[in-house]
Amino acid sequence: MTIQDRLAIRVKCAEHSVFMRSDFADIADYDQVGRGLRNMVREGLLMKIGHGLYVRTRVNSITGKLMPDNIRGALGVLLEALKRLGIEYQFDEASQKYYDGKSTQIPANHIVIPKNPRVSRKIAIGRCVLANSQQLDAVKLVPIHTKLTTCVFRDDPASDFGMSRPPISVSSGH
Repeated sequence: MTIQDRLAIRVKCAEHSVFMRSDFADIADYDQVGRGLRNMVREGLLMKIGHGLYVRTRVNSITGKLMPDNIRGALGVLLEALKRLGIEYQFDEASQKYYDGKSTQIPANHIVIPKNPRVSRKIAIGRCVLANSQQLDAVKLVPIHTKLTTCVFRDDPASDFGMSRPPISVSSGH
């Protein structure tokens, strides 16, 4: 059985959907695992969401495109990745009220804020991104125009991830 086969079996049989490169350290050395994971990304079995972070994929039955294999969607993948990395987080006030049962209004955007302001890791699931959240009060929120509306950008990470978005038009309402 090749290293590639062992990596594929581990990914397919795992209960969780987010994988770290270190999860495969017992199979082969660092470089071999990296090559195997890169091949699995090319084959469509995994999707890279950050440095050393991967998510298992499946084919969307409607669009036919690859998507994260997590029943909670992009937000679920983001939260699982943060949990696996040991990064504590909190939700914005509106989301927290909804989750606590104090509000019945479903938030349009679930904002995930790392508790440690020094977190500089970037995690991207499609166009849903957790970017550096230093100086939370001073950073503008940039809405995203996509079907995955579970996250809000902090700063404008589009340039970092090679994404483009339609220009934002502002009307005065007169």
